[in-house]
Amino acid sequence: MKQLILTAAMIAISAPAYAQDDGGLAVSPEAYQERAGLQQAPTVAVVQDLVAEVSSTLASSGCAAALPIIEELADESNRLANIIAQGIEPFYQTRQSDREPMPPELISELADAEAYANALKDQRNEAWVTQGDCLIKTGNPDLAIAVLHQALRFIRFEDRALWSRARQLLWSTAGYEY
Repeated sequence: MKQLILTAAMIAISAPAYAQDDGGLAVSPEAYQERAGLQQAPTVAVVQDLVAEVSSTLASSGCAAALPIIEELADESNRLANIIAQGIEPFYQTRQSDREPMPPELISELADAEAYANALKDQRNEAWVTQGDCLIKTGNPDLAIAVLHQALRFIRFEDRALWSRARQLLWSTAGYEY
């Protein structure tokens, strides 16, 4: 039960690592790491390696061995998405009427960054659903329900296949027949 509560709490607090507005005072890297609880910032290469590791571990060793890697993939994908999205934040904080005309190259750069951040969030969601599936398969249905519940909060309506998989896993775990 403690593990269920701890994991559910960790999932719930997997939030963006934004620095607080400190009135213009610079935040040291050490203070940022302390606030965000970060040991090392994720990179594109790290996340890509985790994707490959999850796939190979699931194929060779199954769910029990893959669970910690799946959880790490979800966390690192989320953190990297938030880092990339933070680079776009000044654009979104400015009212459209206050924006100066932007060169097409900058608009394209921001659109590409936003698309990549969104793809990372989709990857996080897929990892959560896979984690839920593996938790069911390894005899942890209560924890699976918590993870699937979290995934369903963030899955985009347009991602029908993942939405369907997540809800079917959730409902079947709860004994609901559809």
